[in-house]
Amino acid sequence: MYSTYRRIATFSDVPPAGPLNLTAREHHRLDFKETASPTTVWEHAKDVASLSNTFGGVILIGARAKGGILEHKGIPSAFAADLKEAYEQAANNHCSPAVILDVIPIPIPALSGNLVFLAVNVEPTIEGPIGAKAERKDRNGVTIVDENAWVFPVREASQTKYLTPNELPMYMNPKVRRTLLLLDCIKDGSFVQLWVPPGPPTDEAILDSTIGQHVDEHVYGPLSLESINATKGAADLAKNSAIFGWQNTEGPYVRLITAGVPLTDIEDIWQAPDHKWNVRLGGRIIPPQNGSEPCVATYCPVVR
Repeated sequence: MYSTYRRIATFSDVPPAGPLNLTAREHHRLDFKETASPTTVWEHAKDVASLSNTFGGVILIGARAKGGILEHKGIPSAFAADLKEAYEQAANNHCSPAVILDVIPIPIPALSGNLVFLAVNVEPTIEGPIGAKAERKDRNGVTIVDENAWVFPVREASQTKYLTPNELPMYMNPKVRRTLLLLDCIKDGSFVQLWVPPGPPTDEAILDSTIGQHVDEHVYGPLSLESINATKGAADLAKNSAIFGWQNTEGPYVRLITAGVPLTDIEDIWQAPDHKWNVRLGGRIIPPQNGSEPCVATYCPVVR
């Protein structure tokens, strides 16, 4: 399992009370709730499914963000035990496939009255997307669960949206989801080593001897990959794209070059013992001509 989010298991993991900042704010992997109801199981199913379908994350119950301030409110420990059971029931019985949770009550030292946080740690899924049973209103206006209808929620920033039928196929691709989860482990702007196939041989003697032949590894044997020292940019599942950038020092000026790579063409991602991330691409990157603007390289898929 790929834990791309920051788990909350102890009080030291909880964002500190006070002004909201980059680490203490709601986003696509962290949701603050002042409280929740043990009876709205369908709502809990939607929340955990949306986090699992995105990158995983935490629902922190007992925290309130209001007026730019994060407040540690807490909930009674006995009530937290009921909520824990409700979330686990939602994940197992109202989501398909079931969502993997780790629900942890966390005592709050500064508050009296046996108050705790409830941290609902939600693991991301590779085999997705996860569906949550849909709710609807009955004739009396009461919300009930529709056993025959499903929704597929995802997180966008701090909000939940529902996938449309034309968006579902991309989320159903395990290879693309694995790629996106691993890319999410790499902070934007971090250095990565790109590995790309080399261009065809240019030695005149080799070319003269292979006129009319297809130039590939069956003629020359395995070809070594070329590497590019790059930085990782944004990845967008809806656009099937990941952005990488690097500096080109050839010529009189230093230029920043960017390239968009299809997520479906990223063959592997791994972290080396020196902690540097490596990304192997299936196609070649063709740099822009000197002096051309904007400095966007062309990604060229390799026909196999």
